[in-house]
Amino acid sequence: MNAPPAQPPGPPPDLLSGDALTGLPTPLRQALEGIVKRHHDLTRELAAAREQIERLERTSLEDPLLPMLSTKAFLHEGNRTLLYRARHQLATTFFYLNVDRFRSINERFGQSAGDAVLMSISNDVVRMLRASDLFGRIGADEFGVMLMHSDARSVHSKCERLVGHVRDNPVDYLGSPIAVTVTSSLLDCGGFETPQSVIEAARRDVKGKRARNSPRDADHGLE
Repeated sequence: MNAPPAQPPGPPPDLLSGDALTGLPTPLRQALEGIVKRHHDLTRELAAAREQIERLERTSLEDPLLPMLSTKAFLHEGNRTLLYRARHQLATTFFYLNVDRFRSINERFGQSAGDAVLMSISNDVVRMLRASDLFGRIGADEFGVMLMHSDARSVHSKCERLVGHVRDNPVDYLGSPIAVTVTSSLLDCGGFETPQSVIEAARRDVKGKRARNSPRDADHGLE
């Protein structure tokens, strides 16, 4: 009569399980049980810390109010974009928007109205973006868009339509229309090595446009 086939050995016992601790001297068992409990506590704390880090990372990338990158994230991603542009000689354009007399809007209608204006403009910009474009907030009333694979001439009409749409469509705030305009700048990124440098050039351009159109408004929004 043949003997039954040998069964494969089972998994090794967990040396820190309750069964493994049974029969140990009480002081040693209590010490090991404390270690086990602390191990489980640390595992839970580590998982919670990882979730908190992920939340903070998401928060640091996104503007807390508007559907766009935070200033820090825009500068970081913009720097990578410009390095990539320079390496591969790709056409890249920077589109800058600054809300005209934004401080006056806040003073006249309140901060919530100002937030509504920013949200409305942001949503208008989002509707014109492609997946490859970078959109970020670079000041209280300033927005920037980096458009890869696009020269200034090819996107000029689209950007002008956006400016006109903002001008021709007052923002509805609690049933009251708020007339809003923006001053913009469209620059080829070819001569710039950092996002900060192209942003400063756009600010100078906007300041010059305002000075030509209305000297009193030259510095509005660029304090």
